[in-house]
Amino acid sequence: MPPLLAISPGDPHGIGPEVCVKAITARPDFRYLVTGAAGILIEAAQRYAPQLRVRKVRAADEAVEPGILYLLAGKQLDLDFSALSPDLRGRQHGRQIHDWIVRAADLALEGAVDGVVTAPIAKTAFKAAGIVFPGHTELLAERSRTTDFAMMLSCERLKVVLATIHLPLKAIFDELTPAELERVIRLAARTLPGWFGTTAPRIAVAGLNPHAGEEGLLGSEETGWIGPLVRRLSAEGLPVSGPYSPDTVFYRASKGEFDAVIALYHDQGLIPIKMIGFDEGVNSTLGLPFIRTSPDHGTAFEIAWQGKANPSSMIHAIELAAAAAGNRRRAP
Repeated sequence: MPPLLAISPGDPHGIGPEVCVKAITARPDFRYLVTGAAGILIEAAQRYAPQLRVRKVRAADEAVEPGILYLLAGKQLDLDFSALSPDLRGRQHGRQIHDWIVRAADLALEGAVDGVVTAPIAKTAFKAAGIVFPGHTELLAERSRTTDFAMMLSCERLKVVLATIHLPLKAIFDELTPAELERVIRLAARTLPGWFGTTAPRIAVAGLNPHAGEEGLLGSEETGWIGPLVRRLSAEGLPVSGPYSPDTVFYRASKGEFDAVIALYHDQGLIPIKMIGFDEGVNSTLGLPFIRTSPDHGTAFEIAWQGKANPSSMIHAIELAAAAAGNRRRAP
């Protein structure tokens, strides 16, 4: 039977509902269960995917047929299209978005679905609702009681794992410790095979400073601890090398020299991904007890509900979640 993917529809004021219905229409070979905003998803389907069949169900095991948008019934998870207004981008609205994500995660933790795909949210809605998590990654880690996790961005030509995530630049030097970088490298080496079917992924570590420090001339971190750490892990048998100059390592990986790059801070990794794969980029969370992917773009409020949203990234997020679910099923 095709994998069953739980989808949280994201911020209903954004392009999440539109890319959801368009992506499901584009990939009718999987099964889909949406965990909230029933009225809004019905409206989106009528506008942007009129051929898509939509059904309400009360449990995940009712979502049996591929290509149908199954809506999980439940008043606490619903939101009518008639209630959609910019004035509601506040406390109650943020709490509903949170609850849709949590419901999808809980279904995965229960084993009722094979993976979770999350449409984009606005962090401001979380803040208005008093929710402390800066995004999906941290929320899902907390919900699943996961401490060993990392964000991965991927497209066809490049895969990047982030050693630090949402931090001001000045905070990176405090948060990027030898222990933390070692944790992320080990996590990537352990989990990437299950995501992409590679037995020993070649992992490159980017330098922190320009030219990876230029042998200490432009910074001491590479010679002081990053290089020795990478060499020690390589000697243990981990398929890791570096640190490499950040201005070339992503290009080298995109040409096939490496299977993945460990980026040491957020923009170091996201800029190359968005440059070469903006419409196909996928955001995934490594280390969770379930598969989670998301399109690598935001809510795009400025084009929401205009029929202009490109579903390519959402389609790729669905495809990666389904492929990873298949790899887990086949794992011994």
